[in-house]
Amino acid sequence: MYSIPILTQLVTFLHEIGHATATIVTGGHVRSLQVNLDGSGLCTSSGGIRLFIICGGYLGSIFFGNLILYTGIKFKYMSRFFAAGLAVCLIFASLFWFSTLQSFLFTAGIGAVLLFLFIKFSWSGRVFMIVTGIYSIFYILHDYQTGPSSDLVAFSSIAGFNATLWMYVWLVTALIITMLFLGLTLKKK
Repeated sequence: MYSIPILTQLVTFLHEIGHATATIVTGGHVRSLQVNLDGSGLCTSSGGIRLFIICGGYLGSIFFGNLILYTGIKFKYMSRFFAAGLAVCLIFASLFWFSTLQSFLFTAGIGAVLLFLFIKFSWSGRVFMIVTGIYSIFYILHDYQTGPSSDLVAFSSIAGFNATLWMYVWLVTALIITMLFLGLTLKKK
C-alpha cells in the first residue's frame, strides 16, 4: 500500500493514543509517547491491564479512524470543531507525553498547523476528517498483514496461543468495528 507520510504519522499517533487511552481506562499511567518520522511509534506506560493496553493500539486506532470518518461525514458543520479538537489533542499530547524533541516538534507542529487551517478555512476540517478517516481505516486494515507485530508478539506471550491467531482475531474485530460505523454512517436520521 502506498503511504502518505503525514497521514501515516497521524495513524501512528492514533495507534499510540489507543495504547494511552487503554492505559488510562485500566488505571495505569502514561509516561511518554513517541511518533517517529518513519511512521513508527512507542507508548511507555506503567500500571493498567497489560492485555488491554497492548491491543489498545491496533483496535483503538481503528476505532478512532472510524470515529473521525463518521464525524466528517455526519456532522458537516461541526466537523471543523471536531478536527480542531483533534489538533488540540496533538498539541496536548506533545506537551505532556512526548519524550523526544523530534516527536514533540512534529506533533506540536502538526497540531498547530492543522489548528490554523481549521480556523482559517471552514471547509478544511471536514475534508481533513474524511480523508484522515478513510486513510486510517484502510491503512490499519492493511497493517494486519505485516503487524503491529511487536504488539501481537507481546499480546500472544501473555494471552497464549500463536500471534497469527491473534492477528486474525484483531482483524475480525477491526472489521466488525468498521462495519458498525459504516452502518451508523449510512443510517438516515
